[in-house]
Amino acid sequence: MRAGYHYFGARLQGRVAGLYKAQLTPDGLLGEHQTVHADFRHRGLVRAMFEQFIAYGRALGATANLCNILVSQESMCRLVESFGFQSKESPYEQAPGMLVQLYRRSTGLDTRKTRETGKLSATAKRPR
Repeated sequence: MRAGYHYFGARLQGRVAGLYKAQLTPDGLLGEHQTVHADFRHRGLVRAMFEQFIAYGRALGATANLCNILVSQESMCRLVESFGFQSKESPYEQAPGMLVQLYRRSTGLDTRKTRETGKLSATAKRPR
């Protein structure tokens, strides 16, 4: 396993049904490589995994959740948009022949240094 990555899996009926990995970056919590076994599709597992991903980013104090979605995965693009993710910039080639779109969603946290300690802290953003 690569250092800095967090791996998550879901078990159903004693089997690994889905998984994804995430990494805390300066821009936020980046989730990628989400997959669900064919036997467990159309049961709401992807939605549940995104809910967990969003909650985990907030718990870590990340200011945003980020994910790369293959542009050919139209249903995933619609799903992340339903969670409030917005596409950033133009799609790009992550690897030869792999066109992806970066999506971003704010966690509602604002990370800033505190005056007292100089350490980073996460605070809820005030509504405007």
